[in-house]
Amino acid sequence: MTGHNSQRQRIWDAIRCFSDAAKPFGISDLVRPGELTTRTVEVYLNALVKAGYLAATSEPVTTGNCHDRLIFRCLTWSCATAPRLDDEGREITQGDWQEDIWRCIRPLGQCTVQDVVVHATTPRHQMKGGEVRRYLNALVNAGFLTCLKGYYTVIPGVCTGPAPQLRRVAQVVHRGKVVWTGGGDD
Repeated sequence: MTGHNSQRQRIWDAIRCFSDAAKPFGISDLVRPGELTTRTVEVYLNALVKAGYLAATSEPVTTGNCHDRLIFRCLTWSCATAPRLDDEGREITQGDWQEDIWRCIRPLGQCTVQDVVVHATTPRHQMKGGEVRRYLNALVNAGFLTCLKGYYTVIPGVCTGPAPQLRRVAQVVHRGKVVWTGGGDD
């Protein structure tokens, strides 16, 4: 799985199949019993429409006493990772700076806080030494990095993929499990 929310990523992956074939699709084409509910699919599709990724048109249903069916078509394409949107279609940027750090430290292998500040700064986020240090120390405490004399080193075999290790409050979460809980600032 790639992406930040596995349900939304699965919806996005299914949408990509329809988009690759240039086929319109409906909500029922994406619902997976026991996995993706109608409501979950509706909420994300609505956000994608508001953000301009999809267009929705109403198609009359000719059988039964049903409401019109919404048909969706892709308008714009970004990448394989599902767009991170709130329910109103606004981009979610919370945690992006952590992803920028994670993408930076893995190829570097060994780095200082200043190396990360220089390499992970983006137009969206100017890295600050304190936040980088706290995040790197959380990764040390969780067993992803070692630190010796100010040099942080990635521990081989524990970096299992491209997803960043999310730090929420004073926790490091990896593969959906809390791997370290601290007591405030590190």
